[in-house]
Amino acid sequence: MSVAGSGKPVAAIPSFVDGNDVVRIAAYDGKVYRWDTRIDRTIAHACAMAGRNLSADEWSQAFGDRPYEKTCP
Repeated sequence: MSVAGSGKPVAAIPSFVDGNDVVRIAAYDGKVYRWDTRIDRTIAHACAMAGRNLSADEWSQAFGDRPYEKTCP
């Protein structure tokens, strides 16, 4: 994302929509991304990306102190 005609990037500020569960982020590539922040959606996304349950270390990196759960059904 840049200032019109300048080619210089501008800072992007996230905005929350849909009851604060979805954040929209305007990225430097000019696209707007939507991220559903509900924990069940985030865990499902982790399953889809990894294609398996996360290890305990991976879980800790992604979810901090949240108690470990199976990532995939």
